[in-house]
Amino acid sequence: MLAAERAAPDAVAEALPLRILADRVIPVTTVDALHRMAGQLDRLPVNPSHDAVRDLLVDWAEIEAAAADALSPETDDEHPGLGAWRAASDAIAEGLCASWDGDSAGCRGSLDSARMRIARLACTAGPATLPTRTARGFAYDAVTPEQYIAAARALARDRSLGSVMCLGLRTIGSILAHVVAASLRRRGVPASVRSLRPRGEPLDRRIEIGGALRATLATCGASCFAIVDEGPGSSGTSFASVVDLLTTLGVGAGRVVLFPSRETSEDALQSARGRSVWSLHSKTMTTFDEVWTRSGRLFGPGAIEDLSGGAWRRLHSASAFRRGSPEPPVQPQHERRKYLRRNDTVSIARFAGFGRRAVAIEDRALRLYDAGFGAKPRGLTHGFLEQDWIHGRPPMASATGLLNRIADYLSFVRREFATNEPESIDELHEAVVTNAQSIAGVDLAVADTLARQARGCEAPRVQVDGRMLPYEWIQSDERLMKVDALDHHDDGFWPGCRDIGWDIAGAIMEFDFDRAQASYLVRRYRRLSGDRGISLRMPLVEAAYLAYRFGYASVAADALGHSPDGRGFNALRERYRRLLVERLGVT
Repeated sequence: MLAAERAAPDAVAEALPLRILADRVIPVTTVDALHRMAGQLDRLPVNPSHDAVRDLLVDWAEIEAAAADALSPETDDEHPGLGAWRAASDAIAEGLCASWDGDSAGCRGSLDSARMRIARLACTAGPATLPTRTARGFAYDAVTPEQYIAAARALARDRSLGSVMCLGLRTIGSILAHVVAASLRRRGVPASVRSLRPRGEPLDRRIEIGGALRATLATCGASCFAIVDEGPGSSGTSFASVVDLLTTLGVGAGRVVLFPSRETSEDALQSARGRSVWSLHSKTMTTFDEVWTRSGRLFGPGAIEDLSGGAWRRLHSASAFRRGSPEPPVQPQHERRKYLRRNDTVSIARFAGFGRRAVAIEDRALRLYDAGFGAKPRGLTHGFLEQDWIHGRPPMASATGLLNRIADYLSFVRREFATNEPESIDELHEAVVTNAQSIAGVDLAVADTLARQARGCEAPRVQVDGRMLPYEWIQSDERLMKVDALDHHDDGFWPGCRDIGWDIAGAIMEFDFDRAQASYLVRRYRRLSGDRGISLRMPLVEAAYLAYRFGYASVAADALGHSPDGRGFNALRERYRRLLVERLGVT
């Protein structure tokens, strides 16, 4: 788990850690992972679509980065096994670049090479298990490898280059460095790749390398070092950590080019190191809008309206929102890209990710639609899932049939999306203790009691909805429908897959149901699902939900300051604090 820090710039040591983010490591066997990738390659047609080639690259990205982590757990170095993994990554990246250029023969040849190199890897001694992590930019932030193809072209066009050493920052930066290198090689520029894992605290990243890799970088003769990542993040210290390393090797700023995914103002970075590197070094980037929206490549002809960063709120009248605020606050950096399409009918296209992740999200959307709870999916294009637009408005807490509809929905979610992994009472308890420990009036011994009560009636983890807020329900002409219900069980934040009580707690807290309404909802759900232990688990789950939401609102309020959204999150922070004190207060 990562702790989001409520801190002024460079004041990490004095910050209060809150359980907000998650850095989930999912171990997979190397044999199974390589077999799956070989099968994915074998299923491609002779002339695959570009989306299919990109999906291949994205699915491979998490595996090859995990291999580097397994072979270099503490310090990055020239491990003899890494060369074969880099060779496979080169071939897949070259296939993607050829596909983007419309070079079908080149794409086929590169994918054939990838197939042979992966087959050789399967026969080579290596790590038995791979610690895979989600490539966050590909999964959540609509970072696309085509941006880096275009950025590499721009670098080759604008600078006289000898050879380039591409340094990719794991997870996502590793495969993106291969994409940059492949794009450069297609333009006659020799390019090599090494990957690095920034280590340490989020606001103070460092690079640790061994002697062999240090010698490689010092003697490679590169005229340019390209540092490739999806960032910058909140501090910019991942980029800075590589610059610091290169400085110790005598590489001057004029030989370093940063390859970020987005434009960022220097003042937005929360680290002096990050700000200094960002201001002093050249940057080559091509934004998502340049590659996809302005060019018309994303959806083709037709009017689109950008609803990202909270812009969706303007489609609702102020009266549609509750609790005295004209509109719910959002943290723009955490919002998915989404677009309203107006052709013969109206639809919404929301970023779902690439590869296996996107397929799973589309499958969930289809299951929700078939059950009558969600909008009709229209298909996946370039990582965006398009669905029918649902006309209507959010319901009030007193709406007729609301409690029954929520109970029906959550019994469906538990039945359809339960995992084989049990809930962890310890994790829920730890979240309460971590996030509520600073709140005056909270008695953490009460949390201990709630945890003891919940033990013995544990339930499975469920791929929960995670967004049971009133404005995520729409009362259409026909029925009450659920929106934004597809991927918050796997969105990079702490809750992840949880007891279904998490969604029951979310509905109770966010609709501000009174005691009678809350009791009815729990009883109705229990009757539909047969979940006999839900009443004993709910007090702890409610406390964990409120503690998480208090933490999230706190971090968002501090980050957004005195903006309208910042003030909105500050009000939510106070509300969640008050509700926690009511449940965990000193008696």
